[in-house]
Amino acid sequence: MSDLDRADVGRVRGWPRALALFAVVMSLSAFGVLPLIAIPFLVLVLTLGSRRLGALALAGVFAFAAFARAGTDGVWWLGRGWGLLAGGGFTAACLAWPRAPFVHRGLLALAGAGLGAAAVFAVHPGAWAAVDWMIRESIFRSVAASAEVLRALQSEGGGLFGEQVLAALYDAAEWQGHVFPALLGLATLAALGVAWWLYARLAHGSSRGLGPLRDFRFSDHLLWFLVLGLAAVVFGGDDPDGWGRAGANAVWFMGGLYALRGFAVVMFLSGGVSLLGGVALVGLMLFLGPILTAAALILGVSDTWLDLRGRARATIDST
Repeated sequence: MSDLDRADVGRVRGWPRALALFAVVMSLSAFGVLPLIAIPFLVLVLTLGSRRLGALALAGVFAFAAFARAGTDGVWWLGRGWGLLAGGGFTAACLAWPRAPFVHRGLLALAGAGLGAAAVFAVHPGAWAAVDWMIRESIFRSVAASAEVLRALQSEGGGLFGEQVLAALYDAAEWQGHVFPALLGLATLAALGVAWWLYARLAHGSSRGLGPLRDFRFSDHLLWFLVLGLAAVVFGGDDPDGWGRAGANAVWFMGGLYALRGFAVVMFLSGGVSLLGGVALVGLMLFLGPILTAAALILGVSDTWLDLRGRARATIDST
């Protein structure tokens, strides 16, 4: 934990990053926010310890909220089990590589949790089908509840929401059920970031848990994961549970990472974004989200070969 030894209590600049990651968890997680953030935080505090009472107090609150009342459905147990796998893997990565950037430790934790889940599915061949069904059923149950609210608003508002909106809602639920492993992977990585920031802040008084977005990058070798995913989508056939689906999940997961890397390049080259610029960017994402994300994805993949930030630094240093 040498990267957190020097406290910087007066600095709070990391909280916008943690808040943005929290929004990602809320948007993408099939298990909700609590198990993906609370359980890794608990594992960090119990394993790595804390110098401050604030971290211990929050750990107690998280433990009560996460485990005080057992859920009645399988999704509750799945969320806690996955949170424990991810939190344990991340803590192990922190112990083994204390100076490694967060994203490297987070991806290692995801890989370990994925291998652990795959081992369970290999031992129990029918487990994956049961998990897939439970999560899809949970997604469609949530969508059905939202559709009822929209229909009620439609009856009161004189056709405010048409059937096209409801159909799009169910289409989105079908897509989410198809690629929920990729979305869960991205949500888990974001949740580990929130848990790590909370631990660094509350247990060590440090704001260094999360680095600035402009420095976000990961191993260039992960490009092959994207390439193999694209190949599986093209040649994997139409089996909904075969290689085509596995490839689609790989593409969506890596696509999310590369899009974020592309935004990091933009942040670096532009010198950062002010608060007003951030609000404007959010507004643009609401209207041009797919276009901006696709452009960021291309830029992020290009950064793998061209090292755009390294070239920019070299140009500045040579002037």
